[in-house]
Amino acid sequence: MTVKHEITFKEYMLKEAAEDFLVNLAVVIEDVKSQEKVLASEEFNIRNPSLSVQIQNQSLVKINTAQVATVTFVNPFNTAVSGELTISGSGLLEEMAKMRVTIQPRETMKKPINFTPRMAGSKMLSANLVLTNPPTILHGFTTIKVQGS
Repeated sequence: MTVKHEITFKEYMLKEAAEDFLVNLAVVIEDVKSQEKVLASEEFNIRNPSLSVQIQNQSLVKINTAQVATVTFVNPFNTAVSGELTISGSGLLEEMAKMRVTIQPRETMKKPINFTPRMAGSKMLSANLVLTNPPTILHGFTTIKVQGS
């Protein structure tokens, strides 16, 4: 006999700034005739979804040349999520970019970010997505080698 039980997202709500969550699932089965009980348990991790940052033509990034990065997030939940997306990068962006986002269930968000590197060398472009429902912080980044002119 197979019995299915769904644990909804609202029952385990991902908490702010955590990378992994351990779920300990335990089931007790009782035979009503013999009164015999059997315990089965399983532990598994639930991970935060990922936030991806990718650069077009990453090997051709040059100082003072306009570039495009794409921040991608796939909403794995059965409910819409919303929050604030923040992108920063010293020597890449003049100022931090911020925008409000709402992502529908199972939808993929792809946000292009235009930037012009002002300094040569190894730079990091970082993105943070702070969701308000559920309260979750997602981080993504990429390292860029900016060529001199």
